[in-house]
Amino acid sequence: MREVLKTSGAQLEAVLPLEKDDYLKDFTQTSAKAEFEELLSSAYRIKQLTFGTTRNDAYVQAGRYVVDHCDALIALWHGKSGSGNAGTAETVAYA
Repeated sequence: MREVLKTSGAQLEAVLPLEKDDYLKDFTQTSAKAEFEELLSSAYRIKQLTFGTTRNDAYVQAGRYVVDHCDALIALWHGKSGSGNAGTAETVAYA
C-alpha cells in the first residue's frame, strides 16, 4: 500500500468494519496498531460502516464494500482459508 501511495495523485480511503477502538482490538501486535494509526491519519476519507450484526458480518460487509467501490482490487493473501466467510479468499471470490 505504501508503494501505491507514493504514486502521484494516489489517495487512501479507509473503510472500517467496526468503530475504530473496537477494530483495534483485532490487532495483536503493537507495531500493527501503530501502522494502522499512521495510515488512518493519512487517509483522505474514513468510511465507518454501520451494518453487521456480528463481528464476522461486519468484516464481510467491509470486504464487499471495498469490492463494490473500487476500480481495481489488489489482494495480498497468505493462501490459507480463514475461519469464517470474511477472509481475503472470500472477498476475492466475491469480487
